[in-house]
Amino acid sequence: MLGMIRALLFGLVGLFLFATLFSLLIPSTIRISRSVVINDASLDSVLIRVAPLSRWSSWHPYFSSDSVQIDYREAADSSVVGLTVGSKRNRLQLMSRSDTLLQLQLETPDDKPIDIALRMHVVPDSKMVQVDWDATHRLRWYPWEKFAGIFLDKLAGPGYESALQHLKASVEHMPVSSLPTMQMR
Repeated sequence: MLGMIRALLFGLVGLFLFATLFSLLIPSTIRISRSVVINDASLDSVLIRVAPLSRWSSWHPYFSSDSVQIDYREAADSSVVGLTVGSKRNRLQLMSRSDTLLQLQLETPDDKPIDIALRMHVVPDSKMVQVDWDATHRLRWYPWEKFAGIFLDKLAGPGYESALQHLKASVEHMPVSSLPTMQMR
């Protein structure tokens, strides 16, 4: 009986060590990219919707969800937004901005910060703007986190795709003058 328990323990420890060593071969940085082409648009019509974070509620599904509480009080220029879902408080911060690039960082209580880059460029010889959403996720060394990273594109990618599709619909169907003005809470 004691021999069987010892063999089981050695087997479990061996399995854990094997999984840990194998997980070290999995990259610690995962980059997820999605793109959308917006028709009949200018860089300004896209930038005016994405540059002030207070405008994200007009197109981003997460920001317009009833289950999310949004707090713009952290910065007078809305470069930092607090997002609370249940008891978890996330923080989205605009790190830098140019005419064609927004760099943001999403801080969550459970994970490392996620770096987000929104790149916008005009498609040559057209009235179209391509918007690229690149999110860089950094994983800890834990085997379960590394194995979950294999499926991260399938888990997070559809949310990024949905946000871009809503941005596309917002730009193509709503003139800039009809965008709602956001009150600071």
